[in-house]
Amino acid sequence: QLRQGEKQRLDSFIRETYDSSSSEWNYDRKNEYTFDANELLTTLKEYDWDASINMWVDDELSEYTYDENGYLTSYTWAEMGADGLWENYRRYDHTRDADGKLLVILAYQLDNDTQEWSITYRNEYSYSPEGLLLTITRASWSESNQEWNDTGLFTYSYNADGTLSYFQYEVWDFDTNSWEPFIAFDYEYDTSQNLSVVTTFRPDDAFIWANMAREEFTYDNNYSYEELIVEDSEIWYRHKLLSEEFYFWSAATLDWALSRRGTYYYSSILTDIENPQQTNLNAFPNPVADVLTFDFKNPTVANVKVYDAQGKYVGAQSLQNNQISVKHLDSGVYFYELFHEGEMFGGKFIVK
Repeated sequence: QLRQGEKQRLDSFIRETYDSSSSEWNYDRKNEYTFDANELLTTLKEYDWDASINMWVDDELSEYTYDENGYLTSYTWAEMGADGLWENYRRYDHTRDADGKLLVILAYQLDNDTQEWSITYRNEYSYSPEGLLLTITRASWSESNQEWNDTGLFTYSYNADGTLSYFQYEVWDFDTNSWEPFIAFDYEYDTSQNLSVVTTFRPDDAFIWANMAREEFTYDNNYSYEELIVEDSEIWYRHKLLSEEFYFWSAATLDWALSRRGTYYYSSILTDIENPQQTNLNAFPNPVADVLTFDFKNPTVANVKVYDAQGKYVGAQSLQNNQISVKHLDSGVYFYELFHEGEMFGGKFIVK
C-alpha cells in the first residue's frame, strides 16, 4: 500500500529454489533494475547463481527506450555468450494510438553475420470501451510466403472493479484450423485488493484445464522509515518486501508441493502530502457527506482504495458512474488511490 505522494520502485529480486533432499533453500536467480531521472525503467539485468564459485553470473540483459510522453517505444534483449559477450539480440518495437494505448508490437532478430534485423512476429491488441485489454493476436512472418500466419491468441477477463480475473493463451492448430488451449491463469486478491494468488492451468490429454502451478504472495507492511534531507526539504524514505511462494501441482499426491520462493525488494520516497507539485485527480464535493465524484470525462472502470489520516487502509470500492459512497466513513480526513490506464492517482478528501 502506497501512502499519498509516495513514489515506489523495484530495486531487485532474488529467487531461491527448494532442495527437498537436503531441506535447504539455494540461490537461483537475481534481477537488478536501473531507472532514469523520470523513474522509467531503462535496464533489467538478470543473473544466475553459480554455486561452484559462489557468485552471481551475467545471463540476460534488457534495455528500454521511451518517447517524450514516457511511453515505451522499443526494447532490446540479449543473452550472455560463452565468450563473455552479449549475443542473440532481439528487438521489440511498439506502436500506440493518440491516447498511448499499445496497438502493435513488431519483433525482430539480429543476424550475427550481417548485423541486420529481420522481422519474426507481430502482436496486435484490442480493448474494451473502458480501455481494458481484451485480446492479443500473435502472427508469425513467413519469409517464404511473404505473409502473416496467426499463431497465438491471448484473452483477458476482469472483475467489476477492473482487476484482472482470468487470462488464457491458445495456439493455432494448422491441422484442425482451430484454436487449441495452451495455458491459463486465474487471479485472486486479498482484502486490500493486493494480488494474493495466481493459479496456472495446462490442458491435459483431453484438452481439459488441469492444475499446474500456484503462486502465493504476502506483503510486509511493517515499513522501516528513515529521515532524509533533499534540497533542504524533509522527506521520508522506506523499504518494502513482497514475498512469493511457488507451488507445483503433484499428480501423485493430488496436492500442491512447495518448489521455490522469491523476495522483491522495493525502495520508495514518501513526500509531503501537501506537496503542490504533485498532480492529483480532482474529487468533489470536498468536504463530502454522501457521495464522492471523481473528475473523469467518461465512465471509468477503476478500484478506489481509501486510507484514514494515519495511513491505515479502511476499504476499497469500485467506481459506479465515477462515484463512491462515503456514508459509512466517520467524520475526518481521508486519502484515496486509484489506478487508471496504468497511472496511479491520489488525493485527499474530508468527510463532514
